[in-house]
Amino acid sequence: MKLMNNDKRSVTQVFFIDVLNLFKEDGLYCEIQSDDDKLINSIKLFDQAIVTGDYSAYFPLNEENKKMLVDNVIEFHSEEYIHHFEIQKEKKNLFVAYDGFEIAQITSEIQLSEYFIKKYVKTKIPNSTKPIVCSPIE
Repeated sequence: MKLMNNDKRSVTQVFFIDVLNLFKEDGLYCEIQSDDDKLINSIKLFDQAIVTGDYSAYFPLNEENKKMLVDNVIEFHSEEYIHHFEIQKEKKNLFVAYDGFEIAQITSEIQLSEYFIKKYVKTKIPNSTKPIVCSPIE
């Protein structure tokens, strides 16, 4: 399932959707810290979600959970209240975002499309294994 974006969404919502569309493989997990009660309460309904405390959750990043997460972000602008967001595989960070998705790092192991690079990558892509810095902010 490809999550679609449109012109009525904020730049951070479009970035959020575009990032999730990069990750299609099985075995991915998401860790999130947010002070948005609506977001954390909806994550409690996700398949295999573990909510730790009032502000943190860990869950598989499968297609159903992605859709529910995107629906919540679009309806309640929850991305503004996400302080820390990680996509992991086997406890290795593939993507990390901070402060309402204003700044993020993505592993250089992920194949990025020209669209994604042109729109979000703000620095030269390293020729090493260093993470790539990306942001929706111009």
